[in-house]
Amino acid sequence: MTTGIWGAIRMNLPEFVVKVVDTVHSEVQQSLDGMTLEQLMWRPTPHSNSMGWLAWHIARMQDSRAASISGDEQLWVSNGWHELFSMLPDPLNNGRGHTDEQVDAVRPQSAEVV
Repeated sequence: MTTGIWGAIRMNLPEFVVKVVDTVHSEVQQSLDGMTLEQLMWRPTPHSNSMGWLAWHIARMQDSRAASISGDEQLWVSNGWHELFSMLPDPLNNGRGHTDEQVDAVRPQSAEVV
C-alpha cells in the first residue's frame, strides 16, 4: 500500500489534475474580472507580457497538455478558438519562446474571450 501525499496523488490522479486545472482557471478568472481589453493588453515595459497574454498562455498550455493526455485535438484548433484571436490554428503556438512581436500579436477580439 502506498502512503503519504504522493500515494494519495497517484491513487487519485484524475481528480487531482481536475482540481489543479479548476483552481488555476478560477484564480485567473478572479484576477482578470472586470478588466477592459485595453487593461488586459497593457504591457508595463516593452519586454513584459500583458495579463491577457499570460491568461492566453496558461489556457494554451492546459489545452495542449489535456489534448496530449486524452489523445484529442486541441480545442484551440477543433473549437476555432484561434479565430477569436485572429491567429492561425497552429497547435504548437502556445506562447513558449514568443518574441515581443509575437506577444503583441496575441490580441483577443474582446475582453470576454480571455
